[in-house]
Amino acid sequence: MLNPFDHLPGAGTGIATVTDCHAFSIEPGCRRGGHVHPGRDEQVAVLHGEIFIGDTELGFEEMMSAARGGLLVIPPGVPHVFENRGPETAVALCFSSLPASI
Repeated sequence: MLNPFDHLPGAGTGIATVTDCHAFSIEPGCRRGGHVHPGRDEQVAVLHGEIFIGDTELGFEEMMSAARGGLLVIPPGVPHVFENRGPETAVALCFSSLPASI
């Protein structure tokens, strides 16, 4: 079972900081994003399906899936998009462990 908060400082003690937490779904063939978070990271865990996450400036691409598990940390200031190239609706949990500075 995936607990995306296990790696955070203070996890298990009740003092881990999680901010800007949200979940989203994305239909097959759809794209979301083309955005950047200047003052905070964005951490992504795919809960269902698979999502390609890309940096719109550097051209990198990472495929994440619920089956593989894992967590991707997008550093502050890195432009990115989410794209569903799979056959089913994908669901992801996104959050930050850094306070928003803006």
